[in-house]
Amino acid sequence: MISVDWILYIVVYAAFFACSFYALTCVDFAKFCKIHNMAKVNLLVFMLSLALAWMCTEAVLTLTWRQGF
Repeated sequence: MISVDWILYIVVYAAFFACSFYALTCVDFAKFCKIHNMAKVNLLVFMLSLALAWMCTEAVLTLTWRQGF
């Protein structure tokens, strides 16, 4: 059975993933890294978004929900 904690974690993670993906698309990684293969650039943005969303989710939930607020 899925608890409320997991549902909250998934919703917060998805929100942070969407925000980080949107923010990272503003950076021109093809020019920055001198990579001209767009598949690699898209994969880089996707992986960075996953990592950034995970770090933000852990920080926010640790400072709020898991402390009893």
